[in-house]
Amino acid sequence: MKGGENIEQFVFISVTHPILTTLLQHVAKRDVEEHLIYKGMETGLTYTILQPMHYMHNFDPEMVKSTGEYRIFYQPDSRVSYVDPADVAQVLKSILIKPAKHNKATYELVGTEPLSPNELVQIFNEKFDTNATAVYVPVDEFLDQIGATDLYFRKGFEQLAYSYSTWGLDGNSNVLSWLLGREPGSFTEYLDRFELK
Repeated sequence: MKGGENIEQFVFISVTHPILTTLLQHVAKRDVEEHLIYKGMETGLTYTILQPMHYMHNFDPEMVKSTGEYRIFYQPDSRVSYVDPADVAQVLKSILIKPAKHNKATYELVGTEPLSPNELVQIFNEKFDTNATAVYVPVDEFLDQIGATDLYFRKGFEQLAYSYSTWGLDGNSNVLSWLLGREPGSFTEYLDRFELK
């Protein structure tokens, strides 16, 4: 098999809805998906494409508890779906155990209904009995605070902030439920893994 002699299964971690042209990183992932599909047809390379939604670990419970703020670079009432990284890891494990079953498959991995930063903080406050708030930080200021200097990275974040603020981002959890054999983890279940003082 030309170009893939030692590869039993290539798994590409993409993004949900890579066809969205308002998101720089989505377009880049779409191009990789296209290349991988052509390479699979050309050489017989076995592959699986995973398209996870926005990861829950972008919400840091320890930081929110210590500061009383969830600082976010898009509008706090914009709604985005999430996926638990632990669920993505379980799917990845199942693919690697039985690669032939998942050859040439593309799986959209969406875990939750859309939730806004305000709603995430409300769930957090109810669970940990706190009074945190979601705080909008203009994207340039946010990028400066995290020390982002790469222009391509900054442009991608600017597009992300605009797209999430304008439309949000959502999808359907049926595929992830099927792959897991259960309902995907909720945001509350994600928070259950933290013991905050």
